[in-house]
Amino acid sequence: GASQADGRTTIIHGSRGTAPVSIDGFSVNFVPTSNSSNSSFYLNVALAQEVTVQTSGASAESQWGDIMSNVIPKEGGNNLSGYFYTQYTNESMQGDNISQALIDQGIRSVARNDYKKNFVPAVGGPLVKNKLWFYSAFQWQDFNLWRGDMYYNATPLAWTYTPDLNRPAPNRVTDGDWSLRLTMQATPRNKFMVYFDQQPHVINQRNATTFSPIYAPEATNTYRTWPNAVYTAVWKSPVSNKLFLDAGAGQYSTAIATRPVEDPKYLVDPYSIIPVLETTTNMCYRASGCNGAGGWDADPYNIALNSRASANYVTGAHSFKLGFQSRFGRVSNNASGKDYTYRFTNGIPNQITQLAPGRDHQRLLQTGLFAMDTWTMNRLTLNLGLRYDQQHGWVPANSVEKGTFVPARTYPEVQNVPLFRDLSPRIGVAYDLFGTGRTALKMTVNRYTDTIGVDISRANDPLKLAVASATRTWNDADKDYEPDCDLTSTLANGECGAMSDQNFGKANPRNVGWNSDIL
Repeated sequence: GASQADGRTTIIHGSRGTAPVSIDGFSVNFVPTSNSSNSSFYLNVALAQEVTVQTSGASAESQWGDIMSNVIPKEGGNNLSGYFYTQYTNESMQGDNISQALIDQGIRSVARNDYKKNFVPAVGGPLVKNKLWFYSAFQWQDFNLWRGDMYYNATPLAWTYTPDLNRPAPNRVTDGDWSLRLTMQATPRNKFMVYFDQQPHVINQRNATTFSPIYAPEATNTYRTWPNAVYTAVWKSPVSNKLFLDAGAGQYSTAIATRPVEDPKYLVDPYSIIPVLETTTNMCYRASGCNGAGGWDADPYNIALNSRASANYVTGAHSFKLGFQSRFGRVSNNASGKDYTYRFTNGIPNQITQLAPGRDHQRLLQTGLFAMDTWTMNRLTLNLGLRYDQQHGWVPANSVEKGTFVPARTYPEVQNVPLFRDLSPRIGVAYDLFGTGRTALKMTVNRYTDTIGVDISRANDPLKLAVASATRTWNDADKDYEPDCDLTSTLANGECGAMSDQNFGKANPRNVGWNSDIL
């Protein structure tokens, strides 16, 4: 959507909805979570030469059993050619369904389009005829939506929200893309391909469409991905009419910077503003951070390094393939911002949320070996495969600087969270019912590993296991909107009650530990 990262969800035959995407066979999905569909990388259709989609029966070459798509970028050729696409729309091209009855109920406006611009040129051709070719694509997209019945705060630094009915709240997104594919036929039996794609994305009001809580414009985040890039290098060699070799490496890296919304009308440092959540309207205003996660200023950085190699040997009845794959993932996430937020009810302060954010790190190494054979006997085809997978996750040693309410903290390395080793058979049978090659009966019996990402590592990260937030009651007796108490103490004092969790900033004794021996 306009304000969220791309979580691709595709369901077929009751599947769970994950749908990882690859370019040149290398994943362009986030390492962090078990949802292998999440990505900040969007496909520019101008660069796609071929797209394959596999919905079931994945062979031993695939680690997962999800719906999988692979994109092969265009290579160019000996003839110079191009592609162009553009799109434009604005508010005058859209109607709305607001009626007098809705207006009488207090609805002043509905969500509507402001403008959308999209510009996509591409060109490809020879650099050295019959030897070296290029293909390059570009895209720039800019669009803005007006949020329904939401307006800028006329008093953004006051302790109450006052809508400015002359300034509707925007939800603007800009997307860029530039890519280059180089293909070299070094010899008749050796072909090399390199690919680069950079995609900066800026979502100016990241959480504008979130409904719990509702965010006033000044409380939204600016979400920027830079770098957000894919690199691949592939070598292909038909050694003979029976033996084909393939090897390559790829990298997907993305840095996601989440910052307080950029509004030039602010004359103060946005980091000095305390967020407020009004319970009667469930609205966050003044600044972002009302969800108590401290993530309104974050720098998650994800990098995935992929490699593969395979040999395919074909005879009359058999097609045998042996291969190796690896994926290393490095995840770092910094969550910081204002160390405390306020909660009001009817404009009266009644609670403080205190935060102890920090930077956490996780690592993941996945390796796989596979062997598979396609054996054809008249109308019957057998697909026999065996795959070995190892998934090793760990948490590096970590040091966190002193916070407003917590001291500096040091955490040791945590290894083998998890260390999984799996052997997965893949068996498929296809029978040509009438011998025409048009109607076949197929059956597969396969075992797959799960797409765990760094979920288990993150769940066992000592920093993530610490109590990162706590609430305390607040009676603002003198109505100065300043808590007259010692917030570093976990006990009740002054205008403040005791912390909801006395282990704030420390290890949580209620956490469930990890023990691979019981699995």
